[in-house]
Amino acid sequence: MMMQGGFFSFICRFALPFSFIGLCKNLSCAIAEVLTKQFFMSTSEHAPTLLVPPFLRLQQSQDEIFKTWEQRCRSEISSAFNATTETICSDLAPFLHELGLNLKNLNPYLSPRERNLIAQHAVQRSQITSYTLNDLLREYTILRQILSDVLNRYVPLSEGERHVLSSLIDATMELGALEYSKAEQSSIKSALELAEKSNQDLEQFASIIAHDFKSPLATLYGFTDLLQEETQNAHSKEIDDTIHSMKKAIHRATELIDGLLNYSRIGSRKPLFQSLSMNDVVRAALENLQSEISVRAAQITCALLPEVFGSFFFFF
Repeated sequence: MMMQGGFFSFICRFALPFSFIGLCKNLSCAIAEVLTKQFFMSTSEHAPTLLVPPFLRLQQSQDEIFKTWEQRCRSEISSAFNATTETICSDLAPFLHELGLNLKNLNPYLSPRERNLIAQHAVQRSQITSYTLNDLLREYTILRQILSDVLNRYVPLSEGERHVLSSLIDATMELGALEYSKAEQSSIKSALELAEKSNQDLEQFASIIAHDFKSPLATLYGFTDLLQEETQNAHSKEIDDTIHSMKKAIHRATELIDGLLNYSRIGSRKPLFQSLSMNDVVRAALENLQSEISVRAAQITCALLPEVFGSFFFFF
């Protein structure tokens, strides 16, 4: 009996505790396994993202990046509000692919293809009406924020990966701003060249028109000379005054044509500035409007005006 009692006591003192420890250990493993399964079941949608490196996560999240990029560009950049999806997302897919390769190789420098894509994107944006350099820089800021949110959502980027991403976006903004400015300067230069060509064409056209208009006036002036010779023996003051008015009107018409021709040359020739009597300017204007004044029986009064420094180039 004592042996049996001693064996039972041995079991209770030594065997049972070891069994209890083993049971707890097995129970802990089972609980951990259940919790792990539940965690992955609750995050089954994102489980692949947790298991892949950043450059692959970038590829898997492209649809989300595209959608968020378009929404934010439309809401934060007024010039992009009515733009098409194709315009907003142009060059984004190949740029993200190149960016993924940079993250894979921890390379913080832009590749030749990335530089070409950035330049192409900047030039395309410069051609959109009312699109500014600030709008372009805002695009890059939005992209930085989206990529940071997506890539750090479940597994934070390493210090090296964060450095690569930040360096690439900084370089993209710098190169994009440079290419945008160059495209703008090129557009301005082209516009100035076109304006100069238009001015030359206008001057040539005005010269032809002026010649065509002045030719019949010269003929008309010749007829008034003949008329004056034919009527010089009539000794009629009324006829003489009429012929004088005709000649004066023809002379004024010739001056107006010359003035229009000079006006078309503004920018290519400098006008002659000198002391100018404003009384003469008003007198010339009244002579030009003499027929309208007579028809309406208008009375024009003007006080004595001072002299100014100017040019008849702009008046006649």
